[in-house]
Amino acid sequence: MRQALRWVLAVMIGGSGLAVAWWLGEAVFRLDRGTAVTIAAVVGPMVGTPFAWWASRDIVPVSDVAAPVTTSGGGHVFLCYSHRRDQAYAQRLASFLTRAGVPVWLDQEIITGHRWDQVIREKIDTCAAVVVVMTPAAEESRWVMREITYAEKADRPILPLLLSGREFFGLSDLQYEDVTGGRMPGPTFMARLPNMVTSGAPKPTPADDQKSVPSPSQPVAADAVPGTAPAASAARLGVNSPIQLRSTAVPPVEQIGPDTERSRRWSRRTITGVVVAVTMVSGGLTALASDVPTHGRNGATSPAGQGSGTPAPSASQVSVSASAATPSLTPVLASVDRFQPTRAARVATLINFDYGVAFSSRAQILASAAYGSTEVKLWDVSNPATPTPRATLSDSGGRVVFSPDGRVLATTTGDQKRVKLWNVSEPAHAAVAATLTGYTGRIGEMAFSPDGHTLAAAGAAKTVKLWNISDPTHAAVVATLTGHTDSVEGVAFSPNRSMLATTGSDRTIKLWNIGDPARPALLATLAARNVPGRQGFTQAVAFGTDGRLLATTGYKVTTLWNVSDPTRATVVATLKGHIHSVDGVAFSPNGRTVATASYDRTVRLWNVSVPTRPTMVATLTGHSDYVDKVAFSPSGRLVAAAAGDGTIIVWRLS
Repeated sequence: MRQALRWVLAVMIGGSGLAVAWWLGEAVFRLDRGTAVTIAAVVGPMVGTPFAWWASRDIVPVSDVAAPVTTSGGGHVFLCYSHRRDQAYAQRLASFLTRAGVPVWLDQEIITGHRWDQVIREKIDTCAAVVVVMTPAAEESRWVMREITYAEKADRPILPLLLSGREFFGLSDLQYEDVTGGRMPGPTFMARLPNMVTSGAPKPTPADDQKSVPSPSQPVAADAVPGTAPAASAARLGVNSPIQLRSTAVPPVEQIGPDTERSRRWSRRTITGVVVAVTMVSGGLTALASDVPTHGRNGATSPAGQGSGTPAPSASQVSVSASAATPSLTPVLASVDRFQPTRAARVATLINFDYGVAFSSRAQILASAAYGSTEVKLWDVSNPATPTPRATLSDSGGRVVFSPDGRVLATTTGDQKRVKLWNVSEPAHAAVAATLTGYTGRIGEMAFSPDGHTLAAAGAAKTVKLWNISDPTHAAVVATLTGHTDSVEGVAFSPNRSMLATTGSDRTIKLWNIGDPARPALLATLAARNVPGRQGFTQAVAFGTDGRLLATTGYKVTTLWNVSDPTRATVVATLKGHIHSVDGVAFSPNGRTVATASYDRTVRLWNVSVPTRPTMVATLTGHSDYVDKVAFSPSGRLVAAAAGDGTIIVWRLS
């Protein structure tokens, strides 16, 4: 309330300054109206700006200051919440996620000698995602807002939980999980978290959700502290445990009071406040001056909108979107990238790579491969405009795919008949963890299961091999899927790992039940001849983020299927626009956008927020030959495509 009154006073002072400057110009100095208006436009904001700055300042409660715990490692979930009001729920949530095998970094105490701001920046930079607990207290906390702002700048995925109140205005374009009443997130939300669940972590039970969490001042058992979940599969790969938190009491909290706060730089909120105040003052000036006549060269007055050199917008330039009921296929939770892209800017081109491209979910790393090559390169794309080589992997080429947690990279070997698993937890020191054999033909496609324990490989042998790679040093084929009568061109796991989709040159799309990978069962065979386009042609396949929407590509078109009931899959829409066969397809991390790559040398982006009414929103150009593969970055802000011209182009979406 007090701050609202400050804003009212600041705007009144700014408006008064504007009015006084105008009156002095016309009444005292006898200036013409146009000159007086110009002077007032300068003086008004100058008077209002200092008061706007004053209005935007507030006293930061010491209890809201983020207090990090000493940790090591990365790949965790950063928990963003109000330390003052929501600490109890945050501790329960951290314990719940930890028992589900998701490493959590939870701010609790400031270690003496540590700079809290530096530690928080480091933890956000190295996190896999930021989970925001939305409450009125959190929305009022400057530190919560700063963490969200920094996460956006660091291109970290943001997943909101609504505990009380209403969704944050700044996150209003994100779908959130409703946890009002202190509930824990449901299975859909857990499926959207970066997959860091380890094989040795017990699953949470309803009874566990209600267990109390020890206070930070009490000694805590290692298995009850967020972030100390076992990491069995990671350990087998030689990967460091995600994070380890202190289990004993820590020194007293360092107090941050008003004097320290005054020494801080202006925050984004302060700058925004100044801009808002200036805009309001300028807007008032514009309204007051709207009756000032404009004169042409001969002194004739022009009607508004005429003679200004700016044509009125045409009907095609002005449109209003009618709201529509969301169909059942709309993704339940879409909370990674926060926008629907409509434009793209080319930011980088990698030379001599034409066949494989993939982004890591754990770090800002891109893998590139070339057909017939024996090397795969890892690139640091933290600055997409200047990709930096981090490692070169030998005896690898063709296809590349990262595990869901980003710690393992699968590559086909130079002859494309074997698969190499690389430990890339430290990209600059990537090492071979295992070589998988058993596929008898050329491997054209690969996919990891969402839990990272199963790898599927498909290709010219007309089969799909499933390997259990929970322990890569003892990887073994657990099943071979047969039934296709020609080469298998595409393979994809559903987000809940219960289903596998394969596409083949035999004009079929097959859906498999792989709840138990060792005992797969065919659920349905979809006839590609029923797909609009050239009869019988089908290529790539991808699942939407909720597992109910499936995309398959063909000649000139991409087909969207409703596979909520695999035994009665139906076509819900067809994406038309390419003028040649479509070879690659990918969903954005939030499931709202589909990218398609085609032999017509383009990549097209489609808005599938309403799957039954998809629309093309952008066409990405720059390649001079067929485009074979396309991939989104974990945040959805970058798209990379590999093409037959020997290049991989990276675009930034906006």
